[in-house]
Amino acid sequence: AQERDRRAAARQLVTMAGLFAAYDEKDASRFYDTLLHCMTLWPAMPQAIDLIDRIAIDRGTPAWADALVLRLSNDVGEKTARVEILKCLGHRRLAQGGDREGAIGAFVEALKVDPSRHDIAEAAVSQLFVLDRSDQAIEIADTSLALMKDRSIRLSFLLMLARHCGDHSNTAAKAIAYFQESI
Repeated sequence: AQERDRRAAARQLVTMAGLFAAYDEKDASRFYDTLLHCMTLWPAMPQAIDLIDRIAIDRGTPAWADALVLRLSNDVGEKTARVEILKCLGHRRLAQGGDREGAIGAFVEALKVDPSRHDIAEAAVSQLFVLDRSDQAIEIADTSLALMKDRSIRLSFLLMLARHCGDHSNTAAKAIAYFQESI
């Protein structure tokens, strides 16, 4: 019930933020503060991200959306919220502009806040392998593996690593090691 109330309040706040953006453009702080409160209640709320994207498209400033989401991630007080917003930023950068470097930066920043997040580690590692930066990918992977407690998640992560390492000749030995560890 409490989660439902938080989400309902976040929906109301995103509606208010949209109104502030449309009718009170001179006072951007009201828009920002409302969005910040919304993101605290529901980190990386899809409707809030959509609102930011729509405003950026209307203004013709896509970089503004990235900067705003990054600023929100820095200003939100809760660790989980910050990680979710950074994860969202990384996926936005990949989806909208194919910005792998920017996405990796957001994922790595999220892992600095919470290194135990295997989903974010997997996203970062995958993008690093695509850019042929296997040393950095393996470093992040090994750090994440040391923190993984759930056996099924660990197994899935190890197999993903073995597959990526097997695709690169300079990491074939590591691929075998990850595969053997998964057995």
